[in-house]
Amino acid sequence: MADRRETLKIIGAVGSTCAFPYSADELYGQHAHQSPNAPAPPSKPLVFTPAEMALVTRLADLIIPATATPGAVAAGVPMYIDYVVSSSARWRKLFRQGFAWLQREKFPELSEERQIALLTPLIEQADKAKPGPWRQGQARTEPKLSTEAAFMKAFKSMTADGFFTSKQGLVESLHYAGNTVLAEFPACLHEH
Repeated sequence: MADRRETLKIIGAVGSTCAFPYSADELYGQHAHQSPNAPAPPSKPLVFTPAEMALVTRLADLIIPATATPGAVAAGVPMYIDYVVSSSARWRKLFRQGFAWLQREKFPELSEERQIALLTPLIEQADKAKPGPWRQGQARTEPKLSTEAAFMKAFKSMTADGFFTSKQGLVESLHYAGNTVLAEFPACLHEH
């Protein structure tokens, strides 16, 4: 069985597919205080069934597992993904298709090693696909991906976005101090 710490390496670097699929005000994990316009984190799923939430929780745990720091589940990423998916009919359709595929593959019953083996080629396919060139006044064309690869690309991106805008991801994992001023910049002591 793969070491949990190696799961990210097996599934792929999280940052390679990050692309915020929603407006910045929906990133509730980044809010240090509650402003009148800041959405409150949901307390129960908005669109996912209990079985779907179990799948979301398992996938998020595979993508960013807990190590010495909290993982995606501790950061509330499953509820975050539910919140983001609830705002888009396109995301709801893609996620329902992804969930149906996972159920056909009997994903919940597979060992962790088999789960990773099932997901890895899809994420690699998504990572290799490049969007078309950007032209002013036109949307970029998205690469052609299988439904399963498109689902995993979106899921991985939302997991990373949710985690790294949460206190657990930003502060506890990345040690972001924010709103601080350094009197001087310390020298880099390690070799590059």
